[in-house]
Amino acid sequence: MSEFAEWDSFYVIVGSAAGALIGLQFVVLTLIAERPPIAGGRVRRRRRSPHASADDLRAHVAIAYHVFVRMRDPSD
Repeated sequence: MSEFAEWDSFYVIVGSAAGALIGLQFVVLTLIAERPPIAGGRVRRRRRSPHASADDLRAHVAIAYHVFVRMRDPSD
């Protein structure tokens, strides 16, 4: 069991970071979806915006998460 002792903090940090990042994704997507219409009374059409894509958000979060996990890995 002592061989897993160094991994204890790794799993605590990685698990809590994963939960926080998933929650953050839902918050950001909700804020983007609830933006008010454009000024002037025009109705904003729903279109795919290159600046507000869930795929981009997932990619950035995955990259940051991967870098963090590699930095914290006790087996190196």
